[in-house]
Amino acid sequence: MEEQKASKAERFLNLYKELEDVLEQRNPKSGRQGTAVMDFAYRDEGAAFREDLNTCREVRNLLSHHPDMNGEAIVEPSDALIHVLEDVLAYIRTPKPAIDFATPRSRLLIAASGEKALSVMRAMQKEGYSHVPVFRKGQLAGVFSISTVFSYVLDGEKKITENTRIFEFGDLLKLDKHASERFAFIGPQADYWTVRELFNRKPGEHSKRLAILFITKNGRMDGKILGIVTPWDLIAEDPPIWNPDEENAVPRILDDDVVEEPEPAEERSAE
Repeated sequence: MEEQKASKAERFLNLYKELEDVLEQRNPKSGRQGTAVMDFAYRDEGAAFREDLNTCREVRNLLSHHPDMNGEAIVEPSDALIHVLEDVLAYIRTPKPAIDFATPRSRLLIAASGEKALSVMRAMQKEGYSHVPVFRKGQLAGVFSISTVFSYVLDGEKKITENTRIFEFGDLLKLDKHASERFAFIGPQADYWTVRELFNRKPGEHSKRLAILFITKNGRMDGKILGIVTPWDLIAEDPPIWNPDEENAVPRILDDDVVEEPEPAEERSAE
């Protein structure tokens, strides 16, 4: 019987140490040595395991510092506690693909470059969107955002009227022209930890924060958009559920009042 207790305690301590090591590798700056498990438990991604991991921590401390009293074991880890550690390890080692918690294609609000800017802005305000992908001839051409509007208005004191079209924002729509934010692309197999690392990466003194990750079929800008991920999607309590049919879903366009965008002068002169 004592041998069984010793082996179960040893199994529990080994699993706890294994979990600490894995979490410290994932996030080496999580805190003081030995705190990685509870750091994880008190972040959003560990919330589901928080109470059980706190119990595991208490049992681990007892086993590590007061393993017995007068030769008798003070505590024996239950099978349930061992299963908790196994489940958390499995969760961390097999993270969700980003597509599982992204805003799927069918729920995206997009704008054609010939749409009225104020129509887009009103929809953004109503539905709580801060960024709207802009398409030109079926291809992603940029992003219309609050940052875009500020830059446009402050650039020569331009005005936005009922007849202002999205394409009039010009280069400000381009992904690399946003004043304080940037965008990136990942493939559908990118996982939770990859996404989290990209968003958590601290920008340098002169760099921009990552605002959106576009998930495309090939992981590049020219690929078919399957969904997008924002920092809010990492902490959503009830994320959308990915449906394979999403790949062929049609994103929502705001209205039918779209005009043809004029071709750039250099393209017209080349004809």
